[in-house]
Amino acid sequence: MEKLINNHVIFAIDTGHDLHQHAKFMRYLDTKNVLEPLRYQPKLCVGAWDNQVEYSFMMDYNDYYTWVHDSGWVDRQECVMIMNPVNPRHTTRYQATFRTRFDWEEDDYAGELIVKDLSEILRDKDENFTAVMGTNQFYVLK
Repeated sequence: MEKLINNHVIFAIDTGHDLHQHAKFMRYLDTKNVLEPLRYQPKLCVGAWDNQVEYSFMMDYNDYYTWVHDSGWVDRQECVMIMNPVNPRHTTRYQATFRTRFDWEEDDYAGELIVKDLSEILRDKDENFTAVMGTNQFYVLK
């Protein structure tokens, strides 16, 4: 695993629809944070993928690969979305790549992420989006 700066991973857990499993995963992350502080607090997200609404998480790339990738929580996920800045010195514009579970060496470039507000998403009928809870950030692939 390469160490990357200012990169984030957005992912869903295998049983994200189950409230109890969701709470267990959040406790797992909280425990890891107490034992060895994470780079930043993971954020809860809600989004849509292929017209299916699901909860997901956004966390630091390095923390994801240290604590989540091989933990058993994402074994049945098709892919994760990796956000990285278009310019590493400025974190206002991001691009996204999808890394599939079956071939972690291959990245499928997805495009630039743009921030829209909810009214634009609903008006444009964007099929795939991620909303970071507690913020006004709604990411949509351009």
